Amino acid sequence: MAPANAVWKYARGIATGKYAGNRWPDDLIVRWSDGEITKYVDVDGDGLHAEEQLAAPNNLCQSAALITGGDFDGDSNDTTPNHDLMVIWASGKVSVYADVRAGGVQNESVVSTAEGNGTWAHARVIAAGEYGMNDWEDDLFVRWSDGEVTMYGNTQASAMGREYVLVPPSPLLRGVAPASPAVGGRPEDPCAVVCGPELYRSTH
Repeated sequence: MAPANAVWKYARGIATGKYAGNRWPDDLIVRWSDGEITKYVDVDGDGLHAEEQLAAPNNLCQSAALITGGDFDGDSNDTTPNHDLMVIWASGKVSVYADVRAGGVQNESVVSTAEGNGTWAHARVIAAGEYGMNDWEDDLFVRWSDGEVTMYGNTQASAMGREYVLVPPSPLLRGVAPASPAVGGRPEDPCAVVCGPELYRSTH
């Protein structure tokens, strides 16, 4: 879909979802290294189509550490899918931008205001989806810096859902010192050192 050294080497976060309001293939939101946010609709085997700019390059969005897409306000359905965008900022704040198709990334709802060394500053991977087998709001998977994996069921634009521990923290990660600062000022992830890139090695 793209050769080596293409513009995609500047992508810093991606979030799939239904952002075009149709039942065709999923769409893709990209956060670029300069803070620009764009959307590609109906991504399929033929590649990426119809890029739309949601936010011009800016300093604020450069601190968007993680993004994922899903239904957090409960208004999406199979006939008229209408997904939202969740952002975890480097500070630990968690935001949801509802109904990206209509509002872009302008209508922010703050889910968590934890700043500094708060809980969400330790999130390393997030993924929203319908994991609870119901028609309510989407659930949120989180992999934390200590290797723990949790799920927040039926997470809303105004509050996190109930937390379930799926994989407990790894004792292998306790006391592992960060190797070096990563791009964007976030510390190097100890789990990537002990467990391999973006993986958690379960020993129980």
